Amino acid sequence: MLLEKLSHALEQVDSSSGALGSAVNRAIDVLVPIIAAPDVTGSVSEAWLERLFDALQEDRMPYIEHLGNLGAGYA
Repeated sequence: MLLEKLSHALEQVDSSSGALGSAVNRAIDVLVPIIAAPDVTGSVSEAWLERLFDALQEDRMPYIEHLGNLGAGYA
C-alpha cells in the first residue's frame, strides 16, 4: 500500500536536490525482497503484482519507477 500511495503523496514536495528520489529508491530496495518473500497463493501474488503494476502506470512523478527494474529478479 505504501508503494501505491507514495508518488501521489510526494507530488507536491520539492525534490530538486534528488534526496527524496534517493530515499524512495532505498526504501524500494528494502521493500521488494519483503514483498516477494511470503509464500502466498498464486492468486494473491498476482493481485499484489497487479496493484504494483497499476501504481507504476499511475506514477506521474517517477518516484517508484525503480520498482520496475527490481521486480523482474523476484518473479
